[in-house]
Amino acid sequence: MESSLIVAGCVFPIPDPEMQRQWLAAVHTAARCCSAEVVGAVAPVTVGRSFARVLVRGSGGDSTTVMLNPAIRLVGAVSGDHSLVATAEFVTVAGAEVFLANGFAIADPLDLATSLTEGHLLPLKDEEAEQVRYHQPDRVGDVVFNWFD
Repeated sequence: MESSLIVAGCVFPIPDPEMQRQWLAAVHTAARCCSAEVVGAVAPVTVGRSFARVLVRGSGGDSTTVMLNPAIRLVGAVSGDHSLVATAEFVTVAGAEVFLANGFAIADPLDLATSLTEGHLLPLKDEEAEQVRYHQPDRVGDVVFNWFD
């Protein structure tokens, strides 16, 4: 197994409204701690997207999209206002300590940007691995934060 981020159950969308509320509260707290603000509405987990996302804008005008894969309680971030993660640069989650204190795991941007290999798929259930092979994502992060239909 090459990445602890890719685990069985991480591929398919699993909506969890209560966890999403907890995550969003943590996003707001982390944003305040970092002199930032949440802008726009949450895009929830849905068919074809394994993660929820929301835009956070810093005091300097820079923006980050903060994401949650509720199936594995994993929080990650990409630079800018990206609705399609596959084209985005993974970045450090600002205010990570807030998420950790609320029971979420934090994805390291270097781990997310790692090139995907067949070895990464070993922990997945067969139907998950089939979806990954079909969609052919380039990076580990494109699996855990995916748009597979």
